[in-house]
Amino acid sequence: MDTGLVTQVATMVTHKYGRASTRSGNEGLGPVTYTWKFPQGMTVSVSRGWLDTTTYLTFTDPVAHAEMRAEQEADKRAAERERAKAQTRAF
Repeated sequence: MDTGLVTQVATMVTHKYGRASTRSGNEGLGPVTYTWKFPQGMTVSVSRGWLDTTTYLTFTDPVAHAEMRAEQEADKRAAERERAKAQTRAF
C-alpha cells in the first residue's frame, strides 16, 4: 500500500543505470512506469498499477523472451494435437 515505493525503486535503478529512457504516469496517483532501454535491446522497467500499488521491477532480454514465447507456442500446439488424438481414439 506504499504508493511511494515505485519512486524509491526507480531512484535506486537510476543510480545504477542513469536517467530513465521513458517515464509515464504520475507517481502520486495512478499507474506509473519508468523504462530504461539499452543498446543490445535489453530493457529494465519499474512499474506500479492502480488500485493495486504493488511495484514491479522487470528485466527483459528480447532475444531470450522471443525464444521463450516460441517454445511456449510449440508446447501449446503439441498439447492441442495430443488432445485431438485422445478425442479421436474415444470414438
